[in-house]
Amino acid sequence: MTDLEAIPNQHRDFQVELIDGETLLYQHQLKRVVYLNESAALVWHLCDGRRSVAEIIELLVNSYPGTKDAVRADVIEAIDNLVLEDALYIAPAGVQIPSNSSVET
Repeated sequence: MTDLEAIPNQHRDFQVELIDGETLLYQHQLKRVVYLNESAALVWHLCDGRRSVAEIIELLVNSYPGTKDAVRADVIEAIDNLVLEDALYIAPAGVQIPSNSSVET
C-alpha cells in the first residue's frame, strides 16, 4: 500500500492521448499503451510531483463530499496500479523531484 505522505510523480516517457473520450498513456519507446478509466485519469493528472497522496485524497474528498472512504481507496488503488505499470514512481515522503530533472527507473 502506498505511503500517504509519499509524492507520486509521472514518468516523463508517457504521453497522454485522448481518443474518443478515453484516456490512454502511450509509452513511445516500448510501443505500449495503458488505458485509464475516468477516476484513474483524474488521479494521474493530480500526480504532479508536488502533491502527496494524502493531499490528492483530500482534494478529491473536498470535490466529492460524503465519499471519503471510497475516494481514499480509489486513489490508493489507482496510484498503486500506475506504479505497477511504471507510469508513476513514488518519491519518499519529504523529497520532491525537481520538475526539470529526468529520473531513470
